[in-house]
Amino acid sequence: MSYDLHVGKDWHNYTYNMWKFFQDFNVYPPDWDGKLRTEVADQIDDALELIRLHNIDTLGEKYDAPNGWGSVQGAIKFLEAVRDSCRWQAPEIVRVS
Repeated sequence: MSYDLHVGKDWHNYTYNMWKFFQDFNVYPPDWDGKLRTEVADQIDDALELIRLHNIDTLGEKYDAPNGWGSVQGAIKFLEAVRDSCRWQAPEIVRVS
């Protein structure tokens, strides 16, 4: 399973295996459905600031999916890509399925 996000013409996808990481840093993709893209971008920026206060290896030990399908580094790249789309794409609403 994965999260499928649509921001304007951009589509993003990432594995559900990282749900705990997303929840712990308050960037759980299903919560974004129907939200304004600017609100989602700001929320992601706040989370990325918090994430960067941690040692990436320590986060990986805690959150990387044991089956290899999902990593902290991959999740960060996903968040950055979604944030960038939210900053530059229309319409105003994020859709998650």
